[in-house]
Amino acid sequence: MTPRPSSSGRGRSFGAREQLRWGLLAALAACAPGCAALGYEPGATNVVRGPLPTRVQHPLALTLPNLTPRRVVTQAPGELGVGADVAYSSIFELASSSGQSVRFDAEVLRASARARYGLAARWDLEVELAGVYGSGGFLDHFIDEFHDLIGAPDQGRDNAPEDQFEASMRFGGAEVYRWRPNRGQLGDTALVLTFGEDSLAQGEWGNAWRVGVDLPTGDEEDGSGSGGFDWIVGWNGEYSSGALSYFAGGSYGVARESELFRAAGLDLPARAAAFSALEWRWNPRLSLVAQLDLQAPLVTDIDLEEIDRPMLDLGLGWVHDLGPASRVWGSFHEDLFVDSGPDFALMLGWTWKR
Repeated sequence: MTPRPSSSGRGRSFGAREQLRWGLLAALAACAPGCAALGYEPGATNVVRGPLPTRVQHPLALTLPNLTPRRVVTQAPGELGVGADVAYSSIFELASSSGQSVRFDAEVLRASARARYGLAARWDLEVELAGVYGSGGFLDHFIDEFHDLIGAPDQGRDNAPEDQFEASMRFGGAEVYRWRPNRGQLGDTALVLTFGEDSLAQGEWGNAWRVGVDLPTGDEEDGSGSGGFDWIVGWNGEYSSGALSYFAGGSYGVARESELFRAAGLDLPARAAAFSALEWRWNPRLSLVAQLDLQAPLVTDIDLEEIDRPMLDLGLGWVHDLGPASRVWGSFHEDLFVDSGPDFALMLGWTWKR
């Protein structure tokens, strides 16, 4: 296995860094005509498109209950909304000490489909199905260069082989988590009931209250599910003024501890999370969205910062209307706390409602 080139400059060519810089500039240049064609229009204030329906792509976090950010306005009674999205992310967290180890060096592909149906005025029910695929991937060299370009820490990536797969944890010398690579797996299925607003005008604050349960359709032994029924409750808030909309939310959930966790005497803490997002309507068909997603530590009994620290995911994205009933969105994500979360994620999705 070939070691990765050093992000500090040892063994890395000046040309590689320059190629990345010119590549990013070329990508921006390629996007410029499209952005210009879309055209900024300051009067575009009538359609709320945010927040981004994203989640943190840590392999263990994907087995735990989660409430995807959404608007507080519910589906109208009898109205159906559907959506699909795909996320591709890279994580590198390797550490060990005194019989404990955390080894996540992987790239994760996750695809999901969701449907939301209006049950009654201000009530809707959502179901989400997801599949995951883990591998060694191909992004390690690019991420090394990208982190060097922006001055981000490399977390020891230089000392590990490129494009390899590891996804496991040990506690007290016993394995407590493992994920089998190079095979598609079904994740747990989420059901979420929401009581929100039937409409929301500019200048009004809106709220939505949510309760969800994860059904154990994932594979506990191969790392794509918790192996039991998990529950979660949460709140969303929303306010719009002019071309801006602000979103916020929080959630609290409890997941079943896996057989491996219980055998090792390892506790799984409650899942606490909060998000905040700001939407700017660029024109009548396009919005730009910045979003923060704060997640509590996944595990606190393992005394390694690669797993016992919170995660703060920054998402920068866009949402574009294809027509009166459908839209597409995309986003880029980076963990600002560095210690525990994925290093890099790209997401793309589509929504439609009748």
